[in-house]
Amino acid sequence: MRLSKKQAVSIAAVIALVVALLVYVVLSRQARPVAPVEPTEVAVVVAKTNIPAMTEITEGMVETQTIPKAQAPPNYLSDPTMALGRVTQFELSAGQPLTRTDVVAASAQQGLTFVIPEGMRAITVALDPISGVGGFAQPNDRVDVLATFEQEDLTITKTVLQDVVVLAVNEQTMRPPPRKQVTTEEGAETKEDKAPATEQVKSATIAVTPHQAQILVLSAAKGTVHLALRARGDHEFAPLEASNEWALVGRRPPPPTPEAAAAAEEEKAKEEKAETKIEEAKKEPEKPAGPPPPTVEVIRGNQREVVTMQKP
Repeated sequence: MRLSKKQAVSIAAVIALVVALLVYVVLSRQARPVAPVEPTEVAVVVAKTNIPAMTEITEGMVETQTIPKAQAPPNYLSDPTMALGRVTQFELSAGQPLTRTDVVAASAQQGLTFVIPEGMRAITVALDPISGVGGFAQPNDRVDVLATFEQEDLTITKTVLQDVVVLAVNEQTMRPPPRKQVTTEEGAETKEDKAPATEQVKSATIAVTPHQAQILVLSAAKGTVHLALRARGDHEFAPLEASNEWALVGRRPPPPTPEAAAAAEEEKAKEEKAETKIEEAKKEPEKPAGPPPPTVEVIRGNQREVVTMQKP
């Protein structure tokens, strides 16, 4: 049976449409994303032992366990590194999963002990608005410490510490928030918001080495202490000599009193005598050992005895 040209064209069009439909169906199935399979278990970080509150997390305190996802608390930690170095907000029991609210970054809010640099000590010195740089020294600023002493009839000021960090001013361990710009009712001008009243400076806590702590405590006990505020980023050490009131006005200090001069001479004589003894001990020749004393062998029957002869 022969088809007409018109029928052949119609059949070809139908076949092409069917083929196109099949290709579309195949391609659409391949492009359709596969729905992910929800895990039934998850890895969580748990406490290996009981951990007290305000404790810094170390490697031996936590481990990873796999538990059913339905039992995992919200915001759980899945990697131990997310907890290491952070501080517990609450007491944690052994096996308890850790969450983001259980541990926080160490800061002064958890206590000053968490912000003291390693190997340093925190020392507090009494100040007033003048010696405390007028209240402009704030936590995390760096300062120099100057001490003034009364030595006999001479007043001396010396920079005893340089470039030390302020940890706290009074009980304040955080810098105050910056002032904000507020708009007037007309909206045409802005003015600076009033800052809260500054608390009177009574003390400052600074981070120092153990040796610097001794210097600072002695300076505060024997004299008066002032802080000198450093510029941001300035860590230069300046070699300085002590200043006194006579050098300040270009005059020589008065001669010491007879009692002071006699005491100084006596102390100097003691030092020289001690140095002389040390030098003489170094120069004293060693006595020669000499030959060993002679010995005599005495025979008494079957017994023999060696006798050392005494020098006359």
